[in-house]
Amino acid sequence: MKKINELKEERANLIAQMEVITRNEELTDELRSEFDGLETKIETLTKDIARAEKVDAANKLIAERTLETPEVEETMQKRYVNALVRFFNGDGVDPEFRGYKNGLELRADFLTSTDAGLVIKDMETPLNIAKTPPLLAKIGAKKLPNMKGQFDLTAMAETNAQFVGETVAVQDASAAPTTPVTLAPRRLGSWAVVSMEAIDSTKPSIWAGIVQDLLDAWDAKVSSDAMSQFVTDAVDASTTQAGTNLAYADLLQLQANVPYAMANPVYLTTPAIAAKLAAMISLTGVEGPVWKGNIFEGNIAGIPAYASADVPANHIIFVDAAKITTAEFRPKTLLNNPFEFDVEGKLKVTVSGEVDSGFGNYRFASYIADASVA
Repeated sequence: MKKINELKEERANLIAQMEVITRNEELTDELRSEFDGLETKIETLTKDIARAEKVDAANKLIAERTLETPEVEETMQKRYVNALVRFFNGDGVDPEFRGYKNGLELRADFLTSTDAGLVIKDMETPLNIAKTPPLLAKIGAKKLPNMKGQFDLTAMAETNAQFVGETVAVQDASAAPTTPVTLAPRRLGSWAVVSMEAIDSTKPSIWAGIVQDLLDAWDAKVSSDAMSQFVTDAVDASTTQAGTNLAYADLLQLQANVPYAMANPVYLTTPAIAAKLAAMISLTGVEGPVWKGNIFEGNIAGIPAYASADVPANHIIFVDAAKITTAEFRPKTLLNNPFEFDVEGKLKVTVSGEVDSGFGNYRFASYIADASVA
């Protein structure tokens, strides 16, 4: 195969020949045929150039992988684990692995499990990791990172605008803000004690699993707290089902209760209710299962529906997920404490941060708090 530059040069020459043909005041059949032939050749060259570029990229990737030296990486990993053991034993931090504020650096290349999708930075660097997307990420809730001080969520009905005559003043937008929901720092954390045997292990998967579980617990609590706060902040949006058992009309009425332009409308409920809605052959007012798709991510009446243990029991919620807000005042941070359990030969690993959740505008939600499906 020719080199990429040669192919591009050949294509440029053919394009120049086509330009010469188009300068003729009158195109004969012979010139038209020549022009079409040049066009076909250019198309072929373009494809050849694309192939050559792919081969060149693949060769570079192979060359990079060839330069890797697993033996050196494994040796570095062992040195790191030994430094971690020495740190645990109170011998200070090895200069080779000194991180933020002279603390022991948590090395991503040693403590990372590719399968877990884990990326670990310095021990006091903010982490934002999740093995599977938490509920808030799935539904498109709003996240406010790196907040300083308290934050108020705007709460008011949709404003209006009207066309008016040339000499008439525009009308009042009818903006009437109500008491806002205030988000303030709330400390959230989780910790685990790691045995000396785990510290002595050179397998990254051990550390990846320990850290991942802590991070998952942190994310799960943020998600469940956001759902609980939603019920508190949007209490005015609560409604009831019409009969003893949930009817399809009740689910549609939840939509009708929110006559606003919603950015991201979703249904939220518990796995138990979702399973009942998906399993029933019919529900009052509709034939076939109301919940279509799998239990955790389906749809109701064409609108995305999610089931999660984070949703309060017996609740069915129709909400603009973009209005569910979490504010992160201090991102989750990974901390090591080698002293609290030193006698037992263990290390305390903690994930800690400051976060708050809220739903500022109840008008963008409607929910049933005592849903019942026979």
